[in-house]
Amino acid sequence: MPRSVTLVIAAVALLAAACGSGAAATPTQGGFISVYAAWARPADTGADGAAYVTITNGQLQDDTLVGASSPVATSASVHQTTTDASGMTGMGNAVSVTIRSGQTLVMEPGGYHVMLSGLTKPLVAGTTFQLTLTFEKTGPVSVAVDVRATDAAPS
Repeated sequence: MPRSVTLVIAAVALLAAACGSGAAATPTQGGFISVYAAWARPADTGADGAAYVTITNGQLQDDTLVGASSPVATSASVHQTTTDASGMTGMGNAVSVTIRSGQTLVMEPGGYHVMLSGLTKPLVAGTTFQLTLTFEKTGPVSVAVDVRATDAAPS
């Protein structure tokens, strides 16, 4: 499929996704970065939590997620859960994550997620909080995160 057709399809998908609840799309020269389907599990004050989002890069260029922040945590960072060849599972800081032009990254349990360290208030099911993701080229993109009592991502 020609690249121009792929980019048009990605742009249409991006605009459709951005129309969903809590979606955030930031235009840049040559397209959009869209962050949507944001959710987190309940957690207590002082504990650590995790937020999950979907990011679509509808830009004509790759962009790199380089940071995160939220007013509900003393710090936020992108982490990745991995399993090594021996079956040991661990989690570590992902300093940066590149989202290729026209691609989508789905953060979900067992993979990439935003680690919310030192929660300054509880994450209560049925509430929302703000999360800001910072991209190398696009800059900051904020999204409302739904706190859900289930592991199921928002529909």
